[in-house]
Amino acid sequence: MKSFRAAFCIFYCSNSGRFLLEHRSNEVKNGNRYGMFGGGIEKGEEPIEGLKRELFEETGYRFNHFDVLDTTLPVLIAGKLVKKEFIPKLSWESDGFLWTSEFPYPLHKQVKRNLPSLMHVLYQLGWRNNG
Repeated sequence: MKSFRAAFCIFYCSNSGRFLLEHRSNEVKNGNRYGMFGGGIEKGEEPIEGLKRELFEETGYRFNHFDVLDTTLPVLIAGKLVKKEFIPKLSWESDGFLWTSEFPYPLHKQVKRNLPSLMHVLYQLGWRNNG
C-alpha cells in the first residue's frame, strides 16, 4: 500500500441510513468543527495499522476490518458498515459526535477538501443522499 500522511474512517449504519462524524474539541487544531475519526500516520506505521490505532484512541473501539478503502488521495479514507449506531468513547480531541444523514456545518477542512471521495465511500456503503 502506498504511503499516506493520515487516515480517516467514516462509519455508516445500514439500519438508520446515517453516518457518524465527530465534533472536534476547541483544544485541537481546526476545533469546533465536524470531522471524521482518524488522524496522522506515525513514521514507519502501516496506514491501516495507524487507522486502527487512531480509531481505538478516539472511539474506544477496535476495528479490524474495513468495507471500503479509498486510496486515491494523499490521505486514506476507509468506510465501515455497521448494523447499529454506537456511542463512541470520546478522547480529549472530541467534545461530541453526530449520527446524521446530511453533512452539518461547520465541517473540518479535511472533510471539505475530500468531500467527493468521502461521498463516494458512503455511496459504496449504501448511503443515498436524498437532499
